[in-house]
Amino acid sequence: MIQKDIRILHGVNGSFHIIAFIVLTYFYNLYFGITVLIEARLFFDVMLNLFRKRGIGYVAEYPKSIVDKIEKFIFGSIYSIYLLVQKKNQSLIEGWLYDSSGKYYPSNSYSFIVGILPKIIYLILIIVLNIFYIH
Repeated sequence: MIQKDIRILHGVNGSFHIIAFIVLTYFYNLYFGITVLIEARLFFDVMLNLFRKRGIGYVAEYPKSIVDKIEKFIFGSIYSIYLLVQKKNQSLIEGWLYDSSGKYYPSNSYSFIVGILPKIIYLILIIVLNIFYIH
């Protein structure tokens, strides 16, 4: 589906995640339900980016899923703060680099903060939640 550029049905995907969360929370506990949701988010993002032959830190210019939009807003805001701290008078858009064909790709700092940092945080949350779940 993804290779043929068929649209991903984000609403259906999100509905399955919510149903899985409710079922897992009911039969196990809240920590387990949250952990599975975060694991699904982490591994789906990474695998989708790799399958599409993009970097792990790839971030769409205009994300379509609600979760992607929220994630880009939060970490895009952190990137804006990063630019202010670095005393660079740049807007978020100026952080993008353009290739010879006019396509733009994020700079290294943007790619790390908006693309990879959320995945690191998800991984830390998974580890912490698993520690609480085990005990």
